[in-house]
Amino acid sequence: MDKIIEGFFIESIDNLFFDVKGLIHPSDKIIAFIRYFLDDQGDREKEGKRYSKVYSLSERAKFLQNNFPEYLSFDEVLNTEIQAVPIKNIKKVYDPSLKTKELMFKEKKLDFVERLSMKFVKFLIDETKLKIDDIGITGSVLIELHTPKSDIDLVIYGTEKGKKAYEALERTFEDKSSFIRPYDDKGLQKLYKFRSKDTLIEFEDFIRIERNKKLQGTINGKDFYLRLVKDKKEVKHSYGDIIFKPMGFVAITAVIEDDSESIFTPCKYRIRSSKVVEGVDIKQSKIEEIVSFRGRFCEIAKLGEKIFATGKAELVIDLTENRNFYRLLVGTRKEDVIITR
Repeated sequence: MDKIIEGFFIESIDNLFFDVKGLIHPSDKIIAFIRYFLDDQGDREKEGKRYSKVYSLSERAKFLQNNFPEYLSFDEVLNTEIQAVPIKNIKKVYDPSLKTKELMFKEKKLDFVERLSMKFVKFLIDETKLKIDDIGITGSVLIELHTPKSDIDLVIYGTEKGKKAYEALERTFEDKSSFIRPYDDKGLQKLYKFRSKDTLIEFEDFIRIERNKKLQGTINGKDFYLRLVKDKKEVKHSYGDIIFKPMGFVAITAVIEDDSESIFTPCKYRIRSSKVVEGVDIKQSKIEEIVSFRGRFCEIAKLGEKIFATGKAELVIDLTENRNFYRLLVGTRKEDVIITR
């Protein structure tokens, strides 16, 4: 179970599908968010059963609370309620890398969304010289619950491999004749309409921030998202080595000191000159980093840029280095934002 990380999906014994979050998990469960559930009126079908999708974070937690509370628990390391699948409740694990190889050998039988997914995979292989094992297909295609309207979702594991893919998209976006394109104005407006249901941000700020992102766009006109995730071998600590204590919700201003991990999920921004402008008093201590487990907060700010951000201030107790500091966790509420100034 150690290899179940961000990008993987889990099917539970209750016919629920969860998408895995993060790289580190408790020994008895996998931190993952509910995504699809059995529903006779659902618009997706798999093996003769119909399913519906749960979208926003608040809807996901509410669904589990009302129907499957055993997948909610208080975590003493994160010091908050989490969605997680107990090991004993796991029916099947879906590996993105295995899905890519499966579709490679079924090429003549693929549907439209699967073909586009593989077209994106082949583009990345050609442009980066990565191997097929390095690129995974995630999202609804991974668990065969996609529809013709589904997006293309890929994942790449490993820091250096992720950087190569990112650089390839940077080059490609400069080629206006490419079949892979950044979002145009119409695409950004559509994206804002979807995202604003779950993240409260002004339209002008959203357009300005999203316009320059490279991990999202369209392939032959269909939306795609490429998730870059560190390899599990790159993580030096284990579950429980670092403890997080919530201090309360705050709004801060700061300057980006290091953006090198801003393209990965979870993303991280090292900051300086941080100042709490609203919310709980954390004894004038400086918040040193901003972290989010949500892809929408990747690629927002660059080195030296001034930002405004809202989220949950946490005291980070690093037992391996005998060091305490504060961080800002963004993405647990609709109100959470990171905005460049």
